[in-house]
Amino acid sequence: MYLDAILEVAIGLVFAWLVLSIGTMQVQEWISALLSLRARFLEQQLLNMLGSKDLVERFYTHPLIRSISPPGKKPGEVRRPSYIPAQRFAAALLKILSEGQPSSGASGLDIREGLRNLRQTSPAVAAVLEQKLPNLEASLERGELNLTIWRAELEEWFNDAMDRLSGAYKRCAQLWSLFIGLGLALLFNVDTVAIARQLWREPTLRQVIAQQAASKSDTDPSTGVKQVRQYVDMLGLPVGWSVRAPAGDEQCGWQLGKPVYPAVWVGGECRLLSTLPRMDDLWGWLSKIIGILLSGLAATQGAPFWFDVLQRLVNLRSAGPVPSAPPKVETTEEKPPKSEEPVG
Repeated sequence: MYLDAILEVAIGLVFAWLVLSIGTMQVQEWISALLSLRARFLEQQLLNMLGSKDLVERFYTHPLIRSISPPGKKPGEVRRPSYIPAQRFAAALLKILSEGQPSSGASGLDIREGLRNLRQTSPAVAAVLEQKLPNLEASLERGELNLTIWRAELEEWFNDAMDRLSGAYKRCAQLWSLFIGLGLALLFNVDTVAIARQLWREPTLRQVIAQQAASKSDTDPSTGVKQVRQYVDMLGLPVGWSVRAPAGDEQCGWQLGKPVYPAVWVGGECRLLSTLPRMDDLWGWLSKIIGILLSGLAATQGAPFWFDVLQRLVNLRSAGPVPSAPPKVETTEEKPPKSEEPVG
């Protein structure tokens, strides 16, 4: 009995966290697109690799890179790309080193001359590139042009840098998701503690939510945002803010430690925020803060994580207890008497 109730409460909580995580991911994507965060991270990483703003600018204006740059708001304007294939990076960098002109071809002598010029402006980067172009001098003395090997080395260098960039971006995105999740949890009053209490007190509510979650648990989380919006209001999750008129001797106010209730004034009339505790209820406020913090932390896990957890909980609930083996039934049929063998 209690195990079923605990499982249904867990399903309700995970479903609330899933909805909050989907909202957090959407807001984070909007902010990322508005601020071009991925493109900025990539530009900063290229600056760390190439060590020269002029070289980075020449790299972005190269036709191979400019062709994958998204258009800007103004006519003829282009923005920084948020993703660059390693093959394009290596080809563009070799051509820039060879002549300094984006339209020129790459040759071994020109690349060597480009590295010599780069030693004057960015000696550290020139030293790294000389390591990434193995046997450059020896190949030129033999009259060989190992562009394939050099490109492979530059591609490996770029891929290693992008792996580090991906880790840095994920850490930044997780920090953003924490603040966005906390903001949405506060805006919509997604209180984990309050939700758990109400689900535990109301068996009908948690059963309805568990059934609705089971019917939607096979939805792809990447395409289920619209579907979640359509039916989340029908579930009756205890989220959101509600107000009521004061009853009896209840007083409105925001004075800490006073026996007054948090309230808003609508049309000059006091309306109590029924989802907040009284101002002198220390444990109530502590519970509210912990509930909002738990919701914000849960949102940082991401919708795919909670979607997977929801599926596992729903499958566990559907499986139910293992049925016991049926009791053995002894038959009372009389066995026919054995025929006596004649003695003789």
